Amino acid sequence: MKIRFILMCLVLMLGLGVETLYAQSIAVTGRVKNKNTGELLVGASVSVKGKSVALTDANGRFSLNTAVGSILEITYT
Repeated sequence: MKIRFILMCLVLMLGLGVETLYAQSIAVTGRVKNKNTGELLVGASVSVKGKSVALTDANGRFSLNTAVGSILEITYT
């Protein structure tokens, strides 16, 4: 009975550890440029697949926090 309880506790702790690993977030920074001219794009929107949005500054730079493995979408008009 005691061994069974200890094993159940270990399985629970491992499960919580894996969940925490996948929920990690990172800071993503970068610059957005025009592919053809190399011109920095001011005011471009950088989003995480429909979630948080950041706008590029006067130097084309952006910064946002997102989960590991997220997909960034960049739009500019």
